[in-house]
Amino acid sequence: MDKTIKNEILIVDDDKANLMYLNNLLSAESTLHMAKDGVQALKWVDEFIPDLILLDIIMPGMNGYEVLTELKKSERTRNIPVIFMTGLNTDEDEMKGLELGADEYISKPFNDAIVRLRISNQLKIINQMRSVFETEIAEKSSRTNLPLITFKCRKCKREFNNFHEAKNCEAAHPQPVSTRNVQYTVKHWPYQVEVTFNDGTKRLYNADSLSG
Repeated sequence: MDKTIKNEILIVDDDKANLMYLNNLLSAESTLHMAKDGVQALKWVDEFIPDLILLDIIMPGMNGYEVLTELKKSERTRNIPVIFMTGLNTDEDEMKGLELGADEYISKPFNDAIVRLRISNQLKIINQMRSVFETEIAEKSSRTNLPLITFKCRKCKREFNNFHEAKNCEAAHPQPVSTRNVQYTVKHWPYQVEVTFNDGTKRLYNADSLSG
């Protein structure tokens, strides 16, 4: 995992002990957001796109399987990596989760090293996607009329030419103000990209349409 960047992880669990365990395990390397149930989780992803979701299965109201099904229905959220973290540990439970589209399935009792490794592997994939995409866009912009993409720090609004510099700027600020309703110039990264043209107009592209 890139030590200069804190990926954003949404943890969905109704058990305070599990939330505390994951906070202690992951907060040094990632920015964590907590949701106590499925409904709250879906409201969160309506406002921001996390890099990864850690999802419990047995919760009051909407269970984890139902949350994942809802995420997969939306083009905006279907590609967010999801790891089930649960006390359900039969082969049938794991198969059901993977068939619904989960990227990993971790059952209790949790092993700290394994949990860290599986989460790290998922974050490496998305960070590599960003890096490759930025390189492709920069190269394509230099030889076509495609406008350069800018990345905006959500705290000071300063613009940068790459995602990593914007994240580093954001991390360098003191105690953050609420930014839940403010997004980067690049939205839903790395799946959709909002490009700002020289005249100030904006257009939303699918990432694959820009990187071809």
